[in-house]
Amino acid sequence: PGLDGLADRERRALAAADPVVALAAHAAEELAARGIRADRIRVVPNATAIPPRGPRPADREARLVVLAVAHLKPVKGLDTIARAMTTLPEDLRHRTELRVAGGGAHAGNAVFDEASAILARGGTPHRFLGALDAARLDAEYRAADVFVLGSRPGQECFSNATLEAMSHGLPVVATRVGALPDMIAPEWLVPPDDHGALAATLERLLRDATLRATA
Repeated sequence: PGLDGLADRERRALAAADPVVALAAHAAEELAARGIRADRIRVVPNATAIPPRGPRPADREARLVVLAVAHLKPVKGLDTIARAMTTLPEDLRHRTELRVAGGGAHAGNAVFDEASAILARGGTPHRFLGALDAARLDAEYRAADVFVLGSRPGQECFSNATLEAMSHGLPVVATRVGALPDMIAPEWLVPPDDHGALAATLERLLRDATLRATA
């Protein structure tokens, strides 16, 4: 069935359901705008397990690590993240590595090709890790200094990756879309597609270990 059929089934499902569960306040507002009565809507955010705290990997390199966890598709804004990393001041750029975990990290994917080219031209250390299993992803969270999310409006309802990063105690810099304003303090949010603002916010955290520990 096409999108019209999907929309029709969604309308019928919403009309029959009681209550209707939304993952975030903004999703509840969208449901209300579509005619769902407020008394039928319940906001129930996603949850994640809190991992046991342990030491950072002993073999961790001296450079700082910025971690992004996202499937490489346009809505995730990997091009904006790449441009932000190349905009960091030179002394910081060369000792900070961007690591990207997520499917789609292969030649021929336009998002991967563009982000790779931007980072290479900027001389920014980087690794595309591909899709990781839970154990390897956990190790990446433990090794990181800052988590970054560059999503664009449209599909970011409630970011599980952001929730996982926060459960590992990582400071998060993200775009002001979806439920992210409900999760993250305003000073760590930036407009979508604004690589300059993203770079400036990342720089604050990368230069200050005390701030990273408390953000």
